[in-house]
Amino acid sequence: MEQGRMAEAQELLDQLRQMMENMQVAEGQQGGQQSPGEQAMEGLAETLREQQGLSDQAFRDLQEQYNPNARAGQSSENEGEGGDGEGRGAEHDQPGRQGEGGQQGRGGEPGSQQQQGNGEGSLADRQQALRNELNRQRQNLPGAGTPEGDAARESLGRAGEAMDDAEDALREEDFAGALDSQSQAMEALREGMRELAEQMAEQQQQQGGQQGQQLGQNDPNGSRDPLGREAGENGRIGTDEQLLQGDDVYRRARELLDEIRKRSGEQDRPTEELDYLKRLLERF
Repeated sequence: MEQGRMAEAQELLDQLRQMMENMQVAEGQQGGQQSPGEQAMEGLAETLREQQGLSDQAFRDLQEQYNPNARAGQSSENEGEGGDGEGRGAEHDQPGRQGEGGQQGRGGEPGSQQQQGNGEGSLADRQQALRNELNRQRQNLPGAGTPEGDAARESLGRAGEAMDDAEDALREEDFAGALDSQSQAMEALREGMRELAEQMAEQQQQQGGQQGQQLGQNDPNGSRDPLGREAGENGRIGTDEQLLQGDDVYRRARELLDEIRKRSGEQDRPTEELDYLKRLLERF
């Protein structure tokens, strides 16, 4: 992998780690425990990765559908190399068998499609299972009753409907239609995650305000900000801890995760780089 790309990916990881540390400090978390919002965000990120994997498989199946002889041609070529002499002998000495072989080859095409269809059923079943998991996540989503939380539930509902459409298309071997629906599902998932992040930021701001009131009582001179950090000159935040606040924390973390995930899905990148990016994602 190019050294520049390695450094670029590492920089993204460092920024993401800093964002996560900032969120932990701002929320006053102890013992590394995740909040319900963070657990939900982590689960949705995994669902998004799995949906991307199903979409990748559907795209490969679409390619095979438009070029059904690609895989069969490779198999025939391998068989021809192994039995070259026998095949030629049969071609000259037993022309009748050649005809039988031709009929068998043509008759084998539906069998290949049937086998492919069985694979489709498996892919559709996986899509259905992912839809069920999303439904469970939506039911357990925190922030009920808040504008951001309700908006996130609505977006996840749209994602679930798109997954249902994708499943139906897969069972009909309509891969183009499945890809369209899967794309809609992923977009709705991302939107739901952004709205959940906003709900988490709003909750963090409310908690920060409450903590600020408590700290104000313990610090009558007003030398600390609502997060307990010492103020610098002219009321500026001290330079010993530079933390993002509110929406900035979650949005930036979400953007960094999306960027790493986007690069990991770009198949034209070197294999070594893709493996490295996937290892980064596994850490979060």
